[in-house]
Amino acid sequence: MYWRIRKIGPEQIAKQYGVHAILIVSVLFNLVLFTRVNAAKGMTGAQTLDYDRFCRQVTNHLFDANYVTVVDSMKALEGELTKLASDRMKQMGLIPPTTDELRAISRQMDDSKSVSCVKFDEVTVGQPDTKTNFLPVDCKIHVVVHDSQGVKPSAFNIRYFVGLVMNKKTGASYPIVIDCSITEARSNPQ
Repeated sequence: MYWRIRKIGPEQIAKQYGVHAILIVSVLFNLVLFTRVNAAKGMTGAQTLDYDRFCRQVTNHLFDANYVTVVDSMKALEGELTKLASDRMKQMGLIPPTTDELRAISRQMDDSKSVSCVKFDEVTVGQPDTKTNFLPVDCKIHVVVHDSQGVKPSAFNIRYFVGLVMNKKTGASYPIVIDCSITEARSNPQ
């Protein structure tokens, strides 16, 4: 008596579950689009500007010779560089290898009242590498350090390889320098 067999046709299923099926297909399609990186399409202007700004910030922290801010800049680099990039810069002498050396450098800069200025001649954001998805960013800079011994100008060409890292707590991604190469260029004071 309570058991009735209903005949359900395709039209009735489409009416009842059609919206759900379309929603599921739409969500899956959008997930595929968002997770897939296509290097051939290139980047938007906003993405290029973000990487440009990030690399300028890293460069300012690397070449900071201001006695007031050098310790803060070196600490900021800990979140901007991977271990590989950090080790390479320690070998080059751009980053002090220990906190004792950082304190000694800070004291020396404080005694000589060292200040520095970084001028960016050119920052070029390239296209992501198709194999690694790392983004090459080339910076051409001039650095001038002024302290009690005088003025020391120099020029550098820097190539950063930038990747994205996921913050486990927030789920947001942020850029990080995976690797870099720095060469000294000829300085043409203007």
